[in-house]
Amino acid sequence: MGIVGAFSTIAFNEMVAWIQRLHSGADGDMVAIAWEWSTWQSILIPTIGGLVGGILLFSGSKLRVDTNSDYMEAVAIGDGRLSLRQGLLRVASSLGVVSTGGSLGREGPIIHLAAMIASFFGRLFLFDLNRLRLIVACGAAAGVAAAYHAPIAGALFIAEIVLGSMAMHVIGPLLLASATSFITMHAMGFGETLYHPPAMPFLEHKYWLVIILIGAAAGILAPLFLRYLAFCRRVFDAIGLHMILKLTLGGFLLGCVLVYEPWVAGRGDTVIRSFFANEWTWHAVLIVFLLKLLATGISVGSGAIG
Repeated sequence: MGIVGAFSTIAFNEMVAWIQRLHSGADGDMVAIAWEWSTWQSILIPTIGGLVGGILLFSGSKLRVDTNSDYMEAVAIGDGRLSLRQGLLRVASSLGVVSTGGSLGREGPIIHLAAMIASFFGRLFLFDLNRLRLIVACGAAAGVAAAYHAPIAGALFIAEIVLGSMAMHVIGPLLLASATSFITMHAMGFGETLYHPPAMPFLEHKYWLVIILIGAAAGILAPLFLRYLAFCRRVFDAIGLHMILKLTLGGFLLGCVLVYEPWVAGRGDTVIRSFFANEWTWHAVLIVFLLKLLATGISVGSGAIG
């Protein structure tokens, strides 16, 4: 399952790159691609991505399945069975949005894809209920490790958040799957970390208060951010559009934001890397921060998966 998690991550990223080449003639950093778009491309490409994502998501919602649609539910309260057809359509829908500038991460669909393939293998080999749930959890942990390049965090996240257990018979297989996934990614030449910060100085005591304040601010603002995303979903639902039109509208509105500020395209890692490497004025940080909140609210509110 560790190898499966690595190869599903590679496949997803390669599909993103292929779609980027299809619509822009270049692949890689979404912000760099968005900077090269003309005004009509900035509006049209995310709109088409939302339309395609909406069609695929609607098609998946119409399938009659007797399995879970979410890997966390399948592991935590379900029987470990994930729908392959519905899952593939949901992953493909996410591909359509994230590869056309959607302000969403690709890690969610990557983890779901790895867990879904693990569920398929577990059912193929007729694992019993407990072993099937654990093997799906291993697939998810491998997906986290490959997507974030964080094998220890991958195992601990699934153990704590999904399984709710740190017992050795649980954490052992998860660590093995995560480590295997991480090693496979490096062996295949995909082991580059997301960020390359400069050498970190030793922080004196006077900075400790700032660090504590940052932690407190994150603890307060993170739940508010989740409430903001829920509010954006309610706003789009109140419009009363069909699912396909809702995602298309989301793509169009996102394109309008990208015309003004291409920095908010994609998952946001480019901005953080720029913070490490360049000097930003406070008002530039504030503008990108507010527009990134708006772009993410539009992408999530419209119903896109990421």
